[in-house]
Amino acid sequence: MGAIDAFHDGSPKRAARIKAIQTLLEDPVLTYKDLHSIQWLSYYNALQTVHRTTDSLLTYLTDVSQDVSQDPKASGLKKKIGTVKFISIAALMMDAMAPVTILSQFLQTENVDVALVKVKLDLAIEDLEKIKPVTSPNLTALASDIQGNMY
Repeated sequence: MGAIDAFHDGSPKRAARIKAIQTLLEDPVLTYKDLHSIQWLSYYNALQTVHRTTDSLLTYLTDVSQDVSQDPKASGLKKKIGTVKFISIAALMMDAMAPVTILSQFLQTENVDVALVKVKLDLAIEDLEKIKPVTSPNLTALASDIQGNMY
């Protein structure tokens, strides 16, 4: 995911073009974040940006990488993220990171109520258990997209 930010960082032309495609495909217009400069709790937001704009990102990379000699970085990035494996892992991580992020934010509050720690931990574990049978919301949506030849 860091390669996605690095690809767009420092290139106003690339950033403008991806925003135009996001608008055209009616995806949210979001900017990609550098994973090395954010706290790990913000990782969820960076992941969410990639997950929510996957269509735009792949459309853009496909368009730009048609002439490999013109933009070899786009071609390489498309090979990395234009796979079912990458998209599946991103979907699974979206499902797993949400409860972990909520728990972590609770544990970092200034006056943590010790009585609620067990409750919050149990809720996080319960949410994580739901994704074990591979019926998580994002993976289910991905399976539907794959069957519909979206990717």
